[in-house]
Amino acid sequence: MHLLKLVLSLLVLALGPLSSRADMGSYFQFIQPTTGTEWVNGKTNPILWQKGLLDGVVNFDLEIARLSEDGVIFAALNVNANSGKLNLFIQDVPAGDDYYLLFINSTHGGMYAISPALHDPRRGCRRQLLRRRRRARPQRHHRQRLRRPEPHRRLRHHLRPHPR
Repeated sequence: MHLLKLVLSLLVLALGPLSSRADMGSYFQFIQPTTGTEWVNGKTNPILWQKGLLDGVVNFDLEIARLSEDGVIFAALNVNANSGKLNLFIQDVPAGDDYYLLFINSTHGGMYAISPALHDPRRGCRRQLLRRRRRARPQRHHRQRLRRPEPHRRLRHHLRPHPR
């Protein structure tokens, strides 16, 4: 009998943290931005979300991450999770189509949610067009510079006396 109580109490102690983690899970659903949302530097961009009730999340930090680059951009600190909205003004963020919003717990670094991918296609397309234009231009100036001088001119240059 005592052995059964001991086994049950050890089982409760072992499974206790798992059950409390299940209760503390968070639920975020992004309304805005959606997949392929276009963000532009120098403008205010809305972020809208719905959050689960009684999940224990009071506030979070907002970070912007890019998959092709290392590092994150810290966007907001201690955002009220129950408000469901935030206007974010971005400036001097490099163009790309692989940015994501991260909702992170600032105390232990746990991630609550990841948004769909964001991008600024206007700036990204501008870069691609510049690359195409550079390739499409004829390289006349480079051809003239790369021509070798005629042999008799080269010889004259070498035979000139050195000025003293």
